[in-house]
Amino acid sequence: MKENPQSRRDSLGFHWSWLAIHRTEPDIATRFFAFTGFPAKRIVPGLTFEEAIKLIDEYRSGTQDAAAGCEFEGWTMLRGSALLAGKSATDAAKFLGADVCLAYAESTTWALGMEYGRPDGLFRKRTFLASENPMDVGIARVRDATGKVVGWNLAPKALIGPNGTSRRPEEAGSEKAQGNPLPGEPVDIVISDDIKLLKVLTAIGVPVERIETRYSGTFDYARGTVVPGLGTRDKAFTFYGIGDAPAPKKQQQPAPKSERRGFFQRFKG
Repeated sequence: MKENPQSRRDSLGFHWSWLAIHRTEPDIATRFFAFTGFPAKRIVPGLTFEEAIKLIDEYRSGTQDAAAGCEFEGWTMLRGSALLAGKSATDAAKFLGADVCLAYAESTTWALGMEYGRPDGLFRKRTFLASENPMDVGIARVRDATGKVVGWNLAPKALIGPNGTSRRPEEAGSEKAQGNPLPGEPVDIVISDDIKLLKVLTAIGVPVERIETRYSGTFDYARGTVVPGLGTRDKAFTFYGIGDAPAPKKQQQPAPKSERRGFFQRFKG
């Protein structure tokens, strides 16, 4: 599997979920959270992307969740997990009067997907799972760019081939789709990894890759470091604390980068 350093965030896999609303209004994010049944209880504007992600990590617990968002290229972009809270993208689109797209990629369980809804009732959904039971994990060899084994990591057993070598996701899993393709959507691309999913999102006009590149950066495989994006220092993000608890946890030590970003390196091969 070839790497694309312009699209990867770091070497520890892909771990993101974005909800995009094709409208920018001062209160559209809070209206969205109220629609899901989990209104924002705490709002903190004026954060960088990294500050927002750190605050999300500190705030989350068994009784509360969090998200962060900003306006970007005519979209309201929200970063978080389970943002639709059981609702559909079409339900949200009808409520907000704007197109809504949820997209996620998680390499720990190798689950990827996108769901797109419009106010007129249009619904499009694509998902890719490497295994029917992604929590059934085993030990896989981790290789560097030359193919040399440099370590071991947990991975879904469906992605582990003979002698502990990695298998291509397409060999283990399959994509499922609902609804008719969107204008410009490349249906020949199987969304079996984050790079391919990002290509599909870009083709249909949802700027997930561009917002990640601008505010999070890209990974330089030659140097093994993240190259900051042009907007790394921009105070563009607003934090939204969601849930029943009244306040976030305080004085918590920042989690190691590997815990925030992921658990194992992306397979090489």
